[in-house]
Amino acid sequence: YEFDQSSYVSNSLKSVLFEGAIGALLTGLMVLLFLKDVRSAIIIVVNIPLALLSAVLGLYLCGQTVNVMTLGGLALAVGILVDESTVTIENIHHHLETGKPLRRAVWEACKEIAVPKLLILLSILAVFVPALFMTGVPKSMFMPLSLAVGFSMIASFLLSQTLVPILSNWFIKKNFKEP
Repeated sequence: YEFDQSSYVSNSLKSVLFEGAIGALLTGLMVLLFLKDVRSAIIIVVNIPLALLSAVLGLYLCGQTVNVMTLGGLALAVGILVDESTVTIENIHHHLETGKPLRRAVWEACKEIAVPKLLILLSILAVFVPALFMTGVPKSMFMPLSLAVGFSMIASFLLSQTLVPILSNWFIKKNFKEP
């Protein structure tokens, strides 16, 4: 081999897994502290690894390998992934506290934040659009990073608008009684 990148990739993979675990744990603790709901914390902790796994699947389907740039993109996205499901859960709790029935609260909460979250997603993805127009070595360097961030952000948005409300319907039901 001319250049063995395996040690860098192994270290990067460990760093991404560690960052993801710390991000999920700290976010779960914050939700537990402020919302005082273990079920909501579990929902958020589950959402982060699923978004990262979805991003890895998207990278695989695009023919990208696991390397320092793709792992760097995933590490970059972890901080933003935390926000998607947290905002959804918090808004669902806000609607529940106003006395709305569970299903209506979940529906209205997700509907209320769908467009702002979509605009945030598009704003973040717009930063990585120039990578699509690069050529040569810069394209081969920055395209994997851009795809990793893009796939993880899209997966996080879709999960926070679909899986989080479904899990909220199942898990939160025990805390808030339907009128």
